[in-house]
Amino acid sequence: MVITAMARLIKRNNKLDKNDLQAVSSALSTTPGFGDESLEYLSSLRFDMNRMLELDDGEDFISDLVEETVSNALSIIYDKYIERQLLPYTISQAKEALLTIIDWRFLACDLGEKDPSTDPTWQEDGEPSAAVPDCWAQGSVPKTIVKKRAPSVASLKKIIEKAPCDITHW
Repeated sequence: MVITAMARLIKRNNKLDKNDLQAVSSALSTTPGFGDESLEYLSSLRFDMNRMLELDDGEDFISDLVEETVSNALSIIYDKYIERQLLPYTISQAKEALLTIIDWRFLACDLGEKDPSTDPTWQEDGEPSAAVPDCWAQGSVPKTIVKKRAPSVASLKKIIEKAPCDITHW
């Protein structure tokens, strides 16, 4: 219970003052089993906690100073790097722009092909062969033409034998 009360107080203000110590000591005095030795322990704990918090604050302060110094130094170094690169970059871009303008102004004359009539790449292509439609083409259903044959006598006899009624009389 003492530890949780101390933890709550430390979380709240990050330091212990006299009011906090009095609040904890009044809570301890009403709690059975705690006496003056608990208050002495609490005082030493408060001193140790305040000392640790001060050391931590000092470390935070120093780390903030180091971070700010390094950040400023890197910013200055980067600015100087950009200044050194600015002139060569500007010169190279101006050179590229001038060369492009000169190329546009003085276009090279295209002499063309020597003899297009004999060059096979200039000859007219032949007519392509018709494509064979596949079975997936829309409206394309393959069909097989079956030739009709005259029925044979044997097949007619089989049909007559299977017939349930008398077909001899019309």
